[in-house]
Amino acid sequence: MIAGGGGFRVPLVYRALSTGPFAGLVRELVLFDVDPLRLAAIKAVLSSIAPSGDGPGPAVRTTTSLADGLDGTDMVFAAIRPGGTAGRMADERVALDLGLLGQETTGAGGICYALRSIPGMLELARELKQRCITAWLVNVTNPAGMVTEALVPCGTGASCADADLQIAGVVPIPLLSLIAFTAILVLFWVSRKAKP
Repeated sequence: MIAGGGGFRVPLVYRALSTGPFAGLVRELVLFDVDPLRLAAIKAVLSSIAPSGDGPGPAVRTTTSLADGLDGTDMVFAAIRPGGTAGRMADERVALDLGLLGQETTGAGGICYALRSIPGMLELARELKQRCITAWLVNVTNPAGMVTEALVPCGTGASCADADLQIAGVVPIPLLSLIAFTAILVLFWVSRKAKP
């Protein structure tokens, strides 16, 4: 499942799952997003991607329901943007107007963005624990470091995570992310094959 399934990274992930060594590894790719128009646009883009010699890519299903998207999933790739592009622009402009660093991953802009991203990611982690505790959560939601750190030490009680929740944070540099995501898929595939 891709949380933020209406985002620009989705066609890259889809292509990686449709060709080469990962073709056939994933039967269904669920795209979750709160914006049905973005989901429809990305689904149209994916349907226009020509199948490679490795066969068709995974079936694509879209949903605006987090619960529906998580049910039965093995891996969640999270790239959410609470507040959308308008939220990012506000974070960066307010910081810049004050003479501060406004970029979404660092400085005042990053802290503002973290304040919007972390609650959504905690909700995602809580739902994941209830619906698919064995699934991996791979986070590329910016600011990636702060968001992943907010998920990891949650402990018990009214928190989001515990020892059973498997979380990996990836810095969203395109090539590095693709390599890291590919490595995580390989580890995931190997761990699933090793189970009796």
